[in-house]
Amino acid sequence: REQNQVLIAQCGGVRMVIACMRHHRNLPAIQELALGVLYNLAFHPQNKDKIPEFKGLEYILGAMLSHPSHPGVQTWGCNALRMVALNNAANLTALVQLGGVKAVMLAMQQHPTAPQLMESALTAIRILRAQPSTDETLVKEGGI
Repeated sequence: REQNQVLIAQCGGVRMVIACMRHHRNLPAIQELALGVLYNLAFHPQNKDKIPEFKGLEYILGAMLSHPSHPGVQTWGCNALRMVALNNAANLTALVQLGGVKAVMLAMQQHPTAPQLMESALTAIRILRAQPSTDETLVKEGGI
């Protein structure tokens, strides 16, 4: 699996997934699948650095904000967000600054009865809390 993550990235997979998100931003099913791919690719540390190179952080959040009523987009968005931020200070800081906490809170508010989404969102919040300014945002958004 790890060598596949590296091989996919070396062949331009990260760029292609994000290009797909850009070209099909109005199709939640495509966004959901692309977020799942970014989540899986982000398990490898090198891929975590490639995702922001192609504005992947913005596209993760953009998908979540564009499709708030789609639980699959929200679940995979939270998963991708947390995996990209995990053990990567630059991505963590950028996601918090770009509104990642707010996007996760909105997902939780929209889908309070979706157990997989809530688990993914709470895990994302736990990881995002490593950034000191996250708690301020959580208070503002009513999360604490």
